Amino acid sequence: LVNSMMMHGRNAGKKLMAIKIVKQAFEIINLMTGENPLQILVKAIENGGAREDSTRIQVGGVIKRQAVDVGPLRRVNASIYMMCFGAREATFRKIKTISECLAEEIMNCAKNSVNSYAIRKKDETERLAKSNRQSINSLNDLRSVSYTHLTLPTILLVQISVVAVSLKKKTITESHR
Repeated sequence: LVNSMMMHGRNAGKKLMAIKIVKQAFEIINLMTGENPLQILVKAIENGGAREDSTRIQVGGVIKRQAVDVGPLRRVNASIYMMCFGAREATFRKIKTISECLAEEIMNCAKNSVNSYAIRKKDETERLAKSNRQSINSLNDLRSVSYTHLTLPTILLVQISVVAVSLKKKTITESHR
């Protein structure tokens, strides 16, 4: 958490300042909740990491996005990064200090509240992965269809028409330059 707070701009490399920010945030969490701040941080990290993400794969010349599971270490790192990024954005050009914003972000993330930047990004990532999981299933359904009834000249005509359309698009874009 401290190392993630050191990133970006004028805070880069200032570890003592980052330690002070995290320490103040933990004190604020302890005052507001009365619980152990480390336990709340662990709960926030558990809630803030996306369980599923999407990656690009190429299937027969077509680039698709496919849903994949996220590893545990990546979940932890992404959750910490998103909490720090959310706190940094919440304090930008505002009266609140970075410690107050970080404490608020950690508490919201531990409660699984949509006011947390990390939770919003996690939900967005998982929703995108869910839609990509469905689209890759439809692609597999298309692949399972038998094309044996098509003759070779028909397949060649389809390929030639695809090449012609792509060449036509290329000449149109070149003429507009």
